[in-house]
Amino acid sequence: MLAGFRRMVRKLTSQKSGNATLMVALGLPALIGGSGVAVDMAQWYLWKSELQYAVDQAAVAGAFARSNDDTDAYYSSRAIQEFNSNIDVTGGMISTPDIALNDYDGGNDNLVVVTASATDSLPFSSFLTGNSTTVRARAQATYVHTDAFTSCLIALDSEASAALWFNGGPSVIAGCGVVALSDASDAIEVSGGSGELTLG
Repeated sequence: MLAGFRRMVRKLTSQKSGNATLMVALGLPALIGGSGVAVDMAQWYLWKSELQYAVDQAAVAGAFARSNDDTDAYYSSRAIQEFNSNIDVTGGMISTPDIALNDYDGGNDNLVVVTASATDSLPFSSFLTGNSTTVRARAQATYVHTDAFTSCLIALDSEASAALWFNGGPSVIAGCGVVALSDASDAIEVSGGSGELTLG
């Protein structure tokens, strides 16, 4: 009986037909794990990107409101309004954003700071860790409190010609003001037609 067992073991050790199956079986956990991590990382990136954009916009809206006597008391509601307007994918998993004033560069309460977080379970990471995933974002915007010129339409390019271009004779009424941050001599260009331009 022992001789028969030895013959069977020798036959098994000389077999090569199952090598590919064995290699696939050994590599399958790494393949599945890598795919799971990739899917979860894509979700984290999407959450972070949307959340960061929302807090950026909220901070700018809050700072813009604080810069004017008529709206400075409403900076928090303006910031939340802008935050909520820029949330889609992460809407059901976000805590209420924290909106606060801080001091900046020797000023007093001249910085709007917005922080927010989104928490949810992702299939692979929650299976491994047993915990939900939390993504956080923070943004801040400073302002100058003044009754001087403000603007609600701003072209940000620092060098572009026709950064703001009113072409074809449109009628534009923007009493809140328009501004181009470009140093080009024709940063704001008007051409064609004779529409009404009331640009503040």
